[in-house]
Amino acid sequence: MKLKQLINLLYDNKTIPCDVVDFLNQDYESSTLGFVNYGDIDLVHYIRSNLKYFKNESVKKRNLELKNATILKNKLNDIKNIILDDN
Repeated sequence: MKLKQLINLLYDNKTIPCDVVDFLNQDYESSTLGFVNYGDIDLVHYIRSNLKYFKNESVKKRNLELKNATILKNKLNDIKNIILDDN
């Protein structure tokens, strides 16, 4: 079922919030479908694309954390070496 259809069913002749209407009218770039209106996306496709996005963001965050940890470790080793060289 498409997102727009689902929202219409859920609201059943009630006013749909304007931010939801705006979202449904925005375009989304799908790797398989090209540019598609959010309202025209199937619910399962939308969920799967979000799962893929969040997984990618999680990997990016983890890589950044590892990079920062390595930088911090190197700086601490530099400080250690400076202290040991002074003795």
